[in-house]
Amino acid sequence: MTFSLSQESLTAASKSTVDSLLSIFDTGLSSFEKLSALNFTAARSVLAEQRENAKTIFEARDPNQLL
Repeated sequence: MTFSLSQESLTAASKSTVDSLLSIFDTGLSSFEKLSALNFTAARSVLAEQRENAKTIFEARDPNQLL
């Protein structure tokens, strides 16, 4: 009976460890997802700003218009 109890304890401890690791993995993946979204948003913003700058430069007829 002692062996069965030890096996149950080991199984419970293993399950707890796996649950903890999966929780850590989920947290890390969620953080990575948020960081990736933030990076894409920043990249889009920079691209839009650069597009507007290029448009301004190409529409300028003389250097004073750029200032």
